[in-house]
Amino acid sequence: MCAQHALASIIILFFHHRASSFLSHHSFSSPPPSPPHPTPHRLEEAGYGVGHRVLELLAFRERQYRRETKLIGVLQFVSSTVWKALFNKVADSLERSTENEDEYMIHEREPITNAFVSAPADMSQLNCAAYIAGIISGVLNGASFVSLCGAIGKVGNASVLLESVCL
Repeated sequence: MCAQHALASIIILFFHHRASSFLSHHSFSSPPPSPPHPTPHRLEEAGYGVGHRVLELLAFRERQYRRETKLIGVLQFVSSTVWKALFNKVADSLERSTENEDEYMIHEREPITNAFVSAPADMSQLNCAAYIAGIISGVLNGASFVSLCGAIGKVGNASVLLESVCL
């Protein structure tokens, strides 16, 4: 239990450091970057590598872990085991989209990434849950599932949308 708390603390500190460096770079750079707000994409990229490492760590810890070959199994692994290792709780819900068969959503009422970051006024719509989407994308791609992940929803209440997940 203590190791899980330490891992969660390390992930939060890493995120806080990365997010604050992204925001300070954006605020103080003289010429604006070519796209208006590249920060969500950069947060996803930062989370992607973390996702690969988290998958390796959890696979090593759970020696009885076998590779999931079914989509629902790996999504349940992400929303329960991975989420608990990162945030000390399971995700609020895992839902399948009613519009598209290949879309799933992991809901989190209060993402911890949005709780500790204050964005500048010009980036008020920044959803830092993009970092969590990057972590999930890294876990799924590390488990040999192709995925497109993104954070959707309001800034205080976010969901991670998983699209086109296939083996």
